[in-house]
Amino acid sequence: MNSSNSKIPVSVLIPAKNEEANLPACLESVSRADEIFVVDSQSSDRSVEITESY
Repeated sequence: MNSSNSKIPVSVLIPAKNEEANLPACLESVSRADEIFVVDSQSSDRSVEITESY
């Protein structure tokens, strides 16, 4: 296996509750990950909307 051609898959898990102000920058910072999971804990702000639109 040639390590220079190998890509290790990266998954990111983001726990969130009322993180409307922080989610855009957080999601942008991990945008190159293969998978991004946001686990929302009953936010009352726009966290879910922001995550769905990303």
